[in-house]
Amino acid sequence: MTALLVLKPGLRDTQWRGAMRIGGTIAGSAAASGLALAFSSHPVLIAFTTGIASAGAFALPRANYAMFGFAVTLTAVLLIDLAQGDPLSNSKHRIVATIVGGLVALAIAWLGPRSPRAKPIDS
Repeated sequence: MTALLVLKPGLRDTQWRGAMRIGGTIAGSAAASGLALAFSSHPVLIAFTTGIASAGAFALPRANYAMFGFAVTLTAVLLIDLAQGDPLSNSKHRIVATIVGGLVALAIAWLGPRSPRAKPIDS
C-alpha cells in the first residue's frame, strides 16, 4: 500500500513523499506505542484517541503528508492494539512494512522511464 501511495511520476517527488511517509510512520508508531502502553488498562481512552487520529487522517492528506502518515499510522496501530494488545510488535511491523513499501516505490521510480531533458533552442 505504501508503494502505491508514495509513487509519483517523478523520482524527486517519489523520494520526498517516501521520506515524509516513513518519517510520519515512525513518529506515529512511537506515539501509538506510548499511548497504548500508558493507557493499556483504559481501552475507552485508546478508542477515543483512535477516533481523533482517524479524523486527522481524513483531514490531512493534502495539508501535510508527514502529518497524514502520522495520523494514519496512529489510527492503524491503535486499532490493532485494541484487538491484540502488543503495541511494540504492532509498531515494529508497521515501520518495517512502510520502509519496504517506500523502497519498492523508489526502485520503481528509479527504474521507470524518464522524460528526455529539453534541448536548448539554437538561435
